[in-house]
Amino acid sequence: MNWDASRADLMEPFIALKDDFNFSVIWYKAKPEHRKTHPFQEYFFGDFRSPYHLFKKLQPERVVFFGVHSFPQIALNTAAKNKGIPTFTMHHGVFNSNIVSIAKLRREMGIVKKRKPINSLSSLYFYFSALKWSNRVDFWKYFKFPFLLYKYGTEEALKKSVFGARLPDKYIQLSPHNSIFYKELDHLDSNEKFLFIGHPWFDKFLTSPINGSIKNEPQIPYWLLIDFPNIESNIGFKKIGPERKINFYKKLSAIAQKNGCRLKIKLHPAGFESSYNYKNDNIDLVKEADIVSLVQEAKKCLGFYSTLLFPIVYLKKHCIVFDLELDIANQRELVDLGVVTKLDIDHFTEDQLFPQINSKEYEYAAAEFIRRYLFYTDGKAMERLKNILADEVA
Repeated sequence: MNWDASRADLMEPFIALKDDFNFSVIWYKAKPEHRKTHPFQEYFFGDFRSPYHLFKKLQPERVVFFGVHSFPQIALNTAAKNKGIPTFTMHHGVFNSNIVSIAKLRREMGIVKKRKPINSLSSLYFYFSALKWSNRVDFWKYFKFPFLLYKYGTEEALKKSVFGARLPDKYIQLSPHNSIFYKELDHLDSNEKFLFIGHPWFDKFLTSPINGSIKNEPQIPYWLLIDFPNIESNIGFKKIGPERKINFYKKLSAIAQKNGCRLKIKLHPAGFESSYNYKNDNIDLVKEADIVSLVQEAKKCLGFYSTLLFPIVYLKKHCIVFDLELDIANQRELVDLGVVTKLDIDHFTEDQLFPQINSKEYEYAAAEFIRRYLFYTDGKAMERLKNILADEVA
């Protein structure tokens, strides 16, 4: 697997399948300092001269990618296809259909740092050593891609440079709606290369009772805020700044306290250690937790855009989100469906935090919500993932 091993939550589907497959992980160039997040054998790009050297050592039967976006990923995908090893890219969240335009905005705001076309001779060799004469139709775009990446950043460069060597054999995706981003990025106009499984990370939510009895009623009632990382590289944080964010925390905490509740803030893993994370006597900062229980036991769920909004809407039927002054496609679509209420981050009122839900309108909205963002509600996405990977071995 070429998969982001920095976060334990991203590794969950593969850890759940550890008894069914012999996974190996390669993500970093060298061994990182932080703790290991998974039980698998881990390898590092810096230990291999070429993707063929890597394949000779690991002998993989297939490769699952977090994305085929970087030089080593494209080299791995190219070499795997040359050797007849099936390749997949798999979703790890609910994608916005306008990710490319958001990426362009991040570049224009100076959030994205320009990458060197190739930052070392070893990286240069690894990237180009994947090419064989059979790839000659892709030579020009393969050579040009590093310079496009330097000029435009990842998403824009990928959209401008589509060639067979960088496209996986199959895309394991949540739903047709969630595949819009990849179809735009890779210039695909059908579902032929897509395998829709639902969302493995949602299985634990979908197998929990909706609005059912709570096993352990919390001793102190609370509201739950799903936060985004308070870091300079986050476009939302860059938009509103630390002062407005802290004022927001204070205001929301005061309203929660007035209603007899604490405010629990579920921090994003990328912002666990941010100095801008705010806490007062009524706020609890949550890093690791049983997320299903955390959502189910909350008296009210609120948030900014996050993949967690989707199981929250499914379990709670509604969620409050706060405007980051960005056009986030999925957030806009959820508001249009009526399953989410969007409020101004500076000027929201207490009354607005308690919207009235029209049950008749919700019936249509719920069906459309499931079709777009869940696709399956049986909690068996992990099983479908297992079957796809097993079929490729048989």
